[in-house]
Amino acid sequence: LKMPSWQPPGAAFGIVWSTIYVLTTISAVLAWRDVSKPGEGRKLIGLFLLNCVLNLMWSFLFFKLQRPDFAMIQVIFFWLSILALILFIWPINKIASILLWPYLIWVTIASALNLSIVQLNGYLP
Repeated sequence: LKMPSWQPPGAAFGIVWSTIYVLTTISAVLAWRDVSKPGEGRKLIGLFLLNCVLNLMWSFLFFKLQRPDFAMIQVIFFWLSILALILFIWPINKIASILLWPYLIWVTIASALNLSIVQLNGYLP
């Protein structure tokens, strides 16, 4: 695949994703600890599981199937799942919600990179 000139170096991806996974885990623990309403814990787990599935699905579409065009469509749902987590967690634990902002920012950057790859490789007119 043709890659845009502004693509971050390969080493950055491992560092960033590792950091995001640590922050996400801390966020989940903090939010889980502060759940107080009935059913809130189930919704919290459901949102994290949905996000995990969408994260894995994007990776599968982009890397395994080598379909950045399909991944570009799917990343919309992936991004929205992170936003849903941030908004859902905000009233439960603001710090836990803030810890997810780097995740949303990184997936926004990854989405722009994905779009550039789609354009450079002729998937879009």
